[in-house]
Amino acid sequence: MKCKRIFLFCLVLAVLSVALAGEKRHAPVPLSELKNPKSPSYVPVPYPKTRQEIITDFEYYLKRRFSPDSRVVTYGDPGSGAIIYPKLLQKDSGYTIGRIYRVKSRIYSRALEYLVFDIFAPSGNVAARVALEDCGLFCGAGFSTASSKFIPLMSLTEFKKKIAKREIPIFSSANIESIEYERFMWSNPGEPVMRIKTAGGIFYMNDRQHIFIVQKSERFSSLVEFSKEQSRQALVNSVRPYDACFVDSLVNEALYMKRIK
Repeated sequence: MKCKRIFLFCLVLAVLSVALAGEKRHAPVPLSELKNPKSPSYVPVPYPKTRQEIITDFEYYLKRRFSPDSRVVTYGDPGSGAIIYPKLLQKDSGYTIGRIYRVKSRIYSRALEYLVFDIFAPSGNVAARVALEDCGLFCGAGFSTASSKFIPLMSLTEFKKKIAKREIPIFSSANIESIEYERFMWSNPGEPVMRIKTAGGIFYMNDRQHIFIVQKSERFSSLVEFSKEQSRQALVNSVRPYDACFVDSLVNEALYMKRIK
């Protein structure tokens, strides 16, 4: 029981620390640092626009971090990145970078949006998913495992093709107007939520293709106070009255979601 209390206390502290950091947008990295080759924040192309510019920044990170002459020292288990990333620097390895998506930030991060893309293995499966900040700096990645595999990110055209093939039957008769990717509070930038606008309403789909509708929306005045209340409810209630909560700290709004698939 004592260990459980300690765990819950640590969880509350973690939530509150994120909330405190989220009350004010972090200042962007100065352009002078992004352009300075001696700066740890240097990127070859600050705020890349084209696919090639984005890949150039990512490959610079890979070479700096994983090339044979890299001076970056890794302690402990280097993880899947140490296996997958060097293959992207090898010709004919079979590993490729997929379509690049711009993900809107709905939190007070220094990035207004993220550049997110899948890395495909020779098998055609997603081996990893990478996120860069809009300035071109690497900010995170996730890796597929045997028990948790990434489903490829989709464009509007690809999404409609899946619907036509009845792979997502819930939208079989829906008129899809647009899709866009967003990142909400307490989520990884490499695991964006798809916002699906249809003639009949708005739907959200996470990276596991679980589909949600808004059950209730709620505005709050302070992210810190909202986080305290969420933590208090988590300690008191074992069952939540909603299936997910997407928090937009830009406008201080919580979307309580109901899962429909």
